[in-house]
Amino acid sequence: MCASLLALAERAALEIARGDLRLVLVDGEKGSMLLVRGDANNVLAVAARPKANLGMIFRIARETAAKIHAGPAPASL
Repeated sequence: MCASLLALAERAALEIARGDLRLVLVDGEKGSMLLVRGDANNVLAVAARPKANLGMIFRIARETAAKIHAGPAPASL
């Protein structure tokens, strides 16, 4: 469901000339759901409590999605 919602939002962003989609926020009375694309095959979905600091969640989610896009870190010895 999350991947479908993200794909639909990407099409909507292009249709209204907003550029590449960065994230989707679904805000409900019991909390929020944030969707961020990691790469073409990965979606990061974050569930947050109603009183959560969304700015911090956005920042951490974007950083995490960028790490997903970059792939696993090389093993260290």
